[in-house]
Amino acid sequence: MQTLDEDDDNYIPTQEQLNSKLWRLNHLYYITNKNGEAVKFKLNSTQQELFDREWHQMLVLKARQLGVTTYFSINFLDECFWHANTHAGIIAHRKEDAEDIFKKKVKYAYDRMPQWTRTFNSATNDRAGELAFENGSSYRVSTGFRSGTYQRLLVSEFGKICAKSPDVAAEIVKGSLNTVAEDQVIAIESTAEGREGYFYDFCKRAEALKESGRQLTKMDMRFFFFPWYEEPSYRLK
Repeated sequence: MQTLDEDDDNYIPTQEQLNSKLWRLNHLYYITNKNGEAVKFKLNSTQQELFDREWHQMLVLKARQLGVTTYFSINFLDECFWHANTHAGIIAHRKEDAEDIFKKKVKYAYDRMPQWTRTFNSATNDRAGELAFENGSSYRVSTGFRSGTYQRLLVSEFGKICAKSPDVAAEIVKGSLNTVAEDQVIAIESTAEGREGYFYDFCKRAEALKESGRQLTKMDMRFFFFPWYEEPSYRLK
């Protein structure tokens, strides 16, 4: 009898594997790569560091095309699918960006999960920008959230929001970030966009805190810096 590989969609994992979030992330989800090809999601070095050093508040200053938004999109989908009553959200810069993230990252990954996973959970409501699941969890992608309570929240390209729409940035800081309890997870990621605005100020404070060596509280931001010059794909062979 032929033994199926763990990456085969018909492979039925052990309970120990299913209980491992790291195993699920590396075996259950599909994304499209830079060439537009459907590939099994596997954590790259940037994504692995985000996974290993996850914190209640995460601030990510990054180069482009490192898979940071993709990582959080899949991570939050995993949380919603496998844990009841978990509510996750992603805030994007523009409506078009929100639609793109939902369609090409969240919904794309959900639709291509192995068929056997539907025996554990499935989406009961599937509409533009939102998935609602049988287990009471939900996942939304929009340009902002003012109401509701979230356990997972990502603000994507916050530096760009601060530079181009400072009023929207202020609304996110004063409104959306307060929808997440202090012991849950908020992630803010962006490329650099100038030397002013909330994102710049957040980076300076988080970087100074990191250099101080002080132990973080749940309300402190853990600083992640992924520059282009440390990424192998940005180097000529």
